[in-house]
Amino acid sequence: MPLARSRLVPLLIAAGLLLALAVGSVLAGPLAAPSDRAQLASSHEPQPSVAGEREGGEENEVDEPELAEGEALTDDAVARLVERLAAAGITASPDDLRQLAAAHGAGGAVRILAWEGAGADRAEVIRLRGEGLGWGRIARDLNAANPDLGLHPGIGRIMSAGRGQGRQGP
Repeated sequence: MPLARSRLVPLLIAAGLLLALAVGSVLAGPLAAPSDRAQLASSHEPQPSVAGEREGGEENEVDEPELAEGEALTDDAVARLVERLAAAGITASPDDLRQLAAAHGAGGAVRILAWEGAGADRAEVIRLRGEGLGWGRIARDLNAANPDLGLHPGIGRIMSAGRGQGRQGP
């Protein structure tokens, strides 16, 4: 019996250490998990993860012109954006795009024009944005009021000139 007891003590100590290591790993895991960090879209707003898909879709994967709200677009950038909007079936004049981009950034201008083309009221979108709502929240609120709009905050299908991931909707 004494020999069996002398083997049991080290086994119990080893099992206790493994248990402590496992518990420590579980407790430390959520703090270091990159999937728990807020992801930023091109609108620089946190985008929640839902079922492995980020709201906003492929926004971060396109070559949207770097433009902060209030900053002017170059002539080349305006021409590219007007061309991409036209390829998506959205009519936009260069002057209109410039004005919207100066107030809402390039991505915001594209969203406003795309959503207007889908039937949303431009003034309502701008009003909601002025109240501090993010693009995803604005899309949800407008879709809730009129489900036929089918708005989505992602602009990848427009900005990628059709090279997006097959997402549909404005």
